[in-house]
Parts: sequence; structure tokens; C-alpha cells
Amino acid sequence: MNQLFRMPVQSVFELDDEGLVMSGLVVSGRVAEGAASIGDMLVIVSEAGDKRVAELSGIEMPGKMTDTAACGDDVGLLFAGLKKGDVSKGDIIMSQE
Repeated sequence: MNQLFRMPVQSVFELDDEGLVMSGLVVSGRVAEGAASIGDMLVIVSEAGDKRVAELSGIEMPGKMTDTAACGDDVGLLFAGLKKGDVSKGDIIMSQE
């Protein structure tokens, strides 16, 4: 059974000319073939319930870039075109249904 990818945002920081990185612990699903992968559009849900769709452009685990992340992994997700004020700690990143 494929669960939807879900990751609460624990921290947010901006990379010059690359976009916004949101880090956190994946709590369900995975980012990989068949779920969500680089280039896919993911939904970012604010604590107020507002939704924003953004393209995933990179996945980083401590010390390395990767193409996949699964439940329990601590990852940083890179999204081009977002600015720091667009996302806050506590927002949820999830795959589209």
C-alpha cells in the first residue's frame, strides 16, 4: 500500500540562487519512484490550512544528496522559486492525492 508522503517542517532556510530548503523527519510515505520524486509537485499546507504547490528540486540527507527518502529519514527538501516567508516551521509537506 502506498501512503501519501508527509513531512512536518522543522526548519527553513534559503540558499542563494537555489531556493528554499525545508528540513524535517518523514512521518509517512516516501519520496521515490512511485510516490514523489525530484521534479514532482508537492503540496505545502500551512498551520492555517492554506495550500501552496511547489516543485521538488532536490533531496538531501545528512552529508549527501539522494533521490529517495522514506518514513523515518531526516531530510532536507529543496524547492526552487520559494522565499523564506512562504513557509514556516510546523507547515506540512505532502504528496498530492
